Amino acid sequence: MKMTLLAILTIALTAPTFAQFTVQQEPRPKHFSYTPPHRSFTCEVPTGWQPFEEETLQGTAVHFLGPAEADGAFRAAVHVHFIQRGRPGFVPIDAAVKRERRSDSQTSRDASPIVFWRAARAQARRFEVSETRQIPRDVLPSHPVQLHHYYVFIPAGESYFMIKLSSTRDTYLNYKPEFERLLSTFQVTGF
Repeated sequence: MKMTLLAILTIALTAPTFAQFTVQQEPRPKHFSYTPPHRSFTCEVPTGWQPFEEETLQGTAVHFLGPAEADGAFRAAVHVHFIQRGRPGFVPIDAAVKRERRSDSQTSRDASPIVFWRAARAQARRFEVSETRQIPRDVLPSHPVQLHHYYVFIPAGESYFMIKLSSTRDTYLNYKPEFERLLSTFQVTGF
């Protein structure tokens, strides 16, 4: 009896616990591949960023909504606009770059110099813009918020893509690696 009790205690004390047998779930991928219904591009987007598409006068747009800021008044987002030649709202790429870089003293809007680099096998134009806006707009009370935008213009034949990351000035560096990954995986697939 003593031997049996000792054997049972030894087995019980040395047996693996239930927790050691639980199945570990695979970590969620940090990014997913996205192709819009119009199939003009493909890219990788952070998991959890919510896409929605819309038709605009200039072409089509896909918006990826990221996490809300701490106060909930602003939400980081990436916007991919496909500006199609021949559409009613079409503006040539040079004029669009000039328009987006325009300064505005009322919003303290200021732009960095244009940097040329390769993206999606084309010579892209890239610059940053900072500005101050009343957030939320059209609702009181509102308060001034400093915003930061990364712009990238990528030619696609006679049309082009305008890709923009918008976030608050306080958090824009948090989203820059995600934006860089989106740009490095961005491919023009048809237009």
